[in-house]
Amino acid sequence: MTFVISISPERSSIDISRAATSQMGPVGSFYFQTVCDSHDNGNLRMSVKRNVLVIDDDVVTTRVIKARLEKIGLSVTCAHSGDEGLDIANKEEPDLILLDIHMPGIDGFETCGELKNNPGTKDIPIIFLTADLNTEIKVRAFDCGATDYITKPFDNRELIARVEAALKMQSLIRKLATQAKSDALTGLLNRSALLDELDYMIARQNHEPDYHFAVMFLDFDRFKLINDSLGHSAGNELLVRVSQSMTQMLDEMVGLGDYVASRLGGDEFILLIETPENNQVLTNLADALQAKLHGPYVVGQYELICSASIGIVLCSGNYEEPESLLRDADIAMYHAKENGKSQFCFFNQQMHAQSMEQLTLEGDLRHALARHELRLLYQPIHNLTTGQLTGFEALIRWHHPVRGVIPPLTFIPIAEESGLIVPIGWWILYEAASQLKLWRQMYPAMRHLRVNVNVSKRQLITPNFVKHADDILNRAGLEHSAITLEITESTIMDNMSILTPILSELRELGFKLAMDDFGTGHSSLGCLNKFPLDSLKIDRSFINNVEHNHSFAAILNSIVTLAHNLNLNVVAEGIEKIEQLAHLQCLDCDYGQGYLFAKPTAVDDVPALLNQDGRKFKHSA
Repeated sequence: MTFVISISPERSSIDISRAATSQMGPVGSFYFQTVCDSHDNGNLRMSVKRNVLVIDDDVVTTRVIKARLEKIGLSVTCAHSGDEGLDIANKEEPDLILLDIHMPGIDGFETCGELKNNPGTKDIPIIFLTADLNTEIKVRAFDCGATDYITKPFDNRELIARVEAALKMQSLIRKLATQAKSDALTGLLNRSALLDELDYMIARQNHEPDYHFAVMFLDFDRFKLINDSLGHSAGNELLVRVSQSMTQMLDEMVGLGDYVASRLGGDEFILLIETPENNQVLTNLADALQAKLHGPYVVGQYELICSASIGIVLCSGNYEEPESLLRDADIAMYHAKENGKSQFCFFNQQMHAQSMEQLTLEGDLRHALARHELRLLYQPIHNLTTGQLTGFEALIRWHHPVRGVIPPLTFIPIAEESGLIVPIGWWILYEAASQLKLWRQMYPAMRHLRVNVNVSKRQLITPNFVKHADDILNRAGLEHSAITLEITESTIMDNMSILTPILSELRELGFKLAMDDFGTGHSSLGCLNKFPLDSLKIDRSFINNVEHNHSFAAILNSIVTLAHNLNLNVVAEGIEKIEQLAHLQCLDCDYGQGYLFAKPTAVDDVPALLNQDGRKFKHSA
């Protein structure tokens, strides 16, 4: 089974139909059916028989032309009036029309005008037949839309030459139109052709209430890794192989209606599926696609495994614009991706509402810095052996003028995705460093205080991050060793090759480095010696379970022991109970923070903490 793509005059877009023929392209690929014109002893040979319509009231003329053109392999239909010609042209859509100018009834000019005003016939080339040598007549013919003209009485060689030239030009135009609608890499439809198809399907649905179709948005998980590691040539080869597997599976799937396959760009593909209003059909298809696309695919000397996140929109007459459909399918795809690799998700209106909410928040967040809506809170960090207050973790909050306090879990992902995390991150670093400098000046006994600042991957890979961080500390007048940069375990483990040299540079400048959220799913114990770290921050999930779960306690004991063997300090997060503190002290955990000590504190309330002894937990064990 293969695909044949042809231009439909009625729809000014690409029609897709299945064609079971061994002469077409390979299974699962798109084959562009074009005409191969060539000369052979003055005859026009064609891979597809072309149809020419001759419109002339002179029976003898039509008979002569028909005989001449049929000799070179053309199919010829004759009409003897403008009205008859229009009727035939609408029904048969010929490849070329030879049109007499002077006829009873509507003449050639009027007939040509009707043809050019009809969407189904407007692109058919027209050669005028005329015995009139008047230049004005010829100019008027071209103004009407004629491609060429032949003067009566005509020479057979001229007739054939002009017909051949017109048909070749038409073939070239159709070929170029087809290429303009296809993706150069995979041969699937491109975005422009996809939008045409969606326009047609939406219009059809508006006239046929029982007509339903679905949009499936496929995005391959971590495809950028293949391009970055193996090169774009390998990535392109994989995309071709994947598209072939996908179309082959769709061809062979029993019970599947007509479909359209398109490459939107990069590693994004769109499927339009004509289907009953039945989610189960689409669920089965998504499952089958996930299994088929998995591979493996041998590309060069590598065997590659693929997975795709799929967003699905069932269109039931509630859309008017193709872009709206693609938008919602994209939203559903990202929801699928958030759930992990190789997942699919059906769109619902709540997703769109969430996206609009996110867009609104992003717009507000862009102004939050300038409007001084961002604030830092400081959560104390204590030495668990001495009870001494040793520093703070700087935690950001957004005081929205209308919505009130917006938690970090809501706006930090938006900042990450939009890139706003970079300027926000610089503001946090400078604000925290400046504040610590001020506290040290106000409380000489607290010159040992340090501040921990969270840093994301998006910030770390910013060009000249190290230099900019250095400049900020110099501007704040604070030594670099007073700042600990916290990077999550997942960020470090997922980007080892990129981040390790950056972390090394930061440490050479004097910054302290901590791996945050340690123990949240990555098996990084064996890799700790590869990173230039100073401390580990144990995730609160371990602390919450350490009292009642012996496995967690044993793992925590191993982590503390290994960290100390590597000369790393251990900081426990989320300490809320005396019992948790006691257990951590027994394990010789170095530092801790949590509600047991203090909640994140506004800057104006920190002096009260600095005035305390800070040793009330010394004898908790």
